[in-house]
Amino acid sequence: MNETLFIRLPAEFTAANTDAEPVYHCALVAGPDGAMTARELDIAGIAALRKHAGDKLHIALLAPAESTLLTTVAIPSNQRKKIAKAVPFVVEEILADEMEATHIAILPYDDPGRIPLALIAHSRIKQWLEHFRKHGIVLDSIIPECLALPAATGELVLLQDNCGRVICSGGNGLGFGCGEQSMMTFFTRFLEQHAATTRGVKLITDADTDPVWLSTLQDLLASRSVRLERIQGNWRDALQQRNIVAGPGVTDYNLLQGPYRRANQGGALLQASLRKLAIAAAVLLALQIGFDWISGWYLESKAAQGKDNVSALYKELFPG
Repeated sequence: MNETLFIRLPAEFTAANTDAEPVYHCALVAGPDGAMTARELDIAGIAALRKHAGDKLHIALLAPAESTLLTTVAIPSNQRKKIAKAVPFVVEEILADEMEATHIAILPYDDPGRIPLALIAHSRIKQWLEHFRKHGIVLDSIIPECLALPAATGELVLLQDNCGRVICSGGNGLGFGCGEQSMMTFFTRFLEQHAATTRGVKLITDADTDPVWLSTLQDLLASRSVRLERIQGNWRDALQQRNIVAGPGVTDYNLLQGPYRRANQGGALLQASLRKLAIAAAVLLALQIGFDWISGWYLESKAAQGKDNVSALYKELFPG
C-alpha cells in the first residue's frame, strides 16, 4: 500500500537555521481513503521510514508559502513544450535581474490560456534538498503549503497558523502566506483579484481566541456579500480535507521539475556518496604515503646510525 509522508518545515527552519536538527511536523497519509496519522519526527525517524518503505513511500515537503511566489501568465497555447519554452520570456519582466537565480515550475492548469507558475529561489530549494540528502533522504516532491489547503471552486481558504502566520489559497494554483500583522493588506488585494468568482471564505483555526483581524475581515466580506465559515482545525485537518477536493492532487503541484526532478536527485545522492568515498580514499592514500615516507626515513636514519656505530667500534679495536 503506497503512503505519502507530508513534512511541514518548522518555524526555525523557515528562518534558514539548519544547524540544529528540529522536530518535523508530519502527516502520514495511507490507503485510498486517505487515512491520516499525525507524526512528530526527527530526521532519523524520517530516514527510517524511507528505508523501511522504500519507493512505496512518497515524501512530500510543504514549502513555506512566503518562500514561493505564485502567479499566472497568459500564454495562448495548449502544448506543454511550447508553454515551457515561452514561460522564461513571459516572466522575465516579473523577475528582472533575478531571472538566473530563480527556479520556475509550471503548475497544473485547466485554462490553456492562463498558466499558473511557482517562482522560488534556486538557493532556497537547493538548501532544502541538500539538508535532507545528507541524511540519505531523497524528496519526491516539494509543494507550496498554501496549495495543500482545501479550496474548492469559488472559495478562498485561510489557515491561521499557531506561530503567528496566516496562509491563504484560492484553489486555482494561487495563494500567499504572511504574518498576522500584514494579513488584511495581503488578503484585501487577493480578494480583489478573485472578486468575480469568490462566493465564500473558510477560516480554519485551532486557536482559543479570535485573531486580531477577524472583525476587519468580517466587515470586508459583509460589504461584498461574501459568506464566512469558521472551521475548528489545524494544517493536518486542512490537508485531509484537501485530499477530497476535486481537481489535481496535492502532490501534482510539485516544484521539483527540470534539474530538480527526483531522478536527478538520485544521481546527486550517488555523486555525493562517491565524493565521500573519493575523499576517504584520498585521505587513506595520503596517510599511506606519509607512513611510507616516515618508514623510509626511519630505516635510513637507523642505517646511518648503525654505520657510525660500526665505524666507532672499528676505531676502538684497531686504533691508529
